[in-house]
Amino acid sequence: MAKPNSRENPTSPTNFIKEVETRLKLQFIDDGTGDLTTTIGPEDIFHYMYAIFHSPTYRQRYAEFLKIDFPRLPLTSDKTLFQQLADLGKQLVTIHLMVADIDTNSCYPIEGDNLVDKITYKNEKVYINKTQYFDNVKENAWQFHIGGYQVCHKWFKDRKGRKLSYTAHGHKLNFSYLRKVGKKKTLPTLHKSLNYARVQYMMIANITSIS
Repeated sequence: MAKPNSRENPTSPTNFIKEVETRLKLQFIDDGTGDLTTTIGPEDIFHYMYAIFHSPTYRQRYAEFLKIDFPRLPLTSDKTLFQQLADLGKQLVTIHLMVADIDTNSCYPIEGDNLVDKITYKNEKVYINKTQYFDNVKENAWQFHIGGYQVCHKWFKDRKGRKLSYTAHGHKLNFSYLRKVGKKKTLPTLHKSLNYARVQYMMIANITSIS
């Protein structure tokens, strides 16, 4: 079998890297991250991809295409935009891996057996049984979907009949995270002063000038 010629395949890794280098005028390094001034690394590209593929604008614009094929990655020639997206993607990765330090005023005020029974959302409270609940949970966090799943509801549904525990990745941290990612506002530009955990969807959703 003849060996594929990467020059004839625009989607080959070699040609993809060359295209990135050409567009951004950065030199590719083989490991880690670059300084995004003169160099770019595989992790920078991964973080950029992560931001793009989680952008609500991207998902809405290409919704029909994404039903039948793999996502296509638009490449920007704007170095500043790439840096901003790569930074957002990096933050989003840490949040999804649950290693981000997220402040929250969500609370779990009532003691009990912590048994997940009937899940009910009412008045910014998520009840896991008749008496125990998570407080200060905004509706847009509770209604947040990924694909066809309502994330918060599914998380609890998968634990029905089990007792929740206070671990590093326990229910309080999970809900703190989910509450924050559900907070969306209309932002005309990128604001570095925004809360770290809120950045992921608020900012990415407003980046529409990907060239």
